[in-house]
Amino acid sequence: MSRKIKMVIADELAKEINSFDEKESKLFNDLYTKTRMDRYFAVIDAKPEKINNLNGWYNRIKKFYSSPEEFDDIYKNKKTDYFNKYRSYYTGK
Repeated sequence: MSRKIKMVIADELAKEINSFDEKESKLFNDLYTKTRMDRYFAVIDAKPEKINNLNGWYNRIKKFYSSPEEFDDIYKNKKTDYFNKYRSYYTGK
């Protein structure tokens, strides 16, 4: 059974986020993006068969980071390490 979770951002938080200038927006977005990528790695640690989703997750989330090259500097080696760590679960798809 699948359950849907409906999340609502508090008005105060939404106002604060909407008040960010360009620099603050970039920092917030990059922090959120890194947190999301780290969560994907945690998902794989919990369920190694999810390694087959890593390339898609990585490529998708990288598009949201302010500098894709910087994102690669942070995560490309970790991605490779995860493919090595969970190679027995990887189907190549």
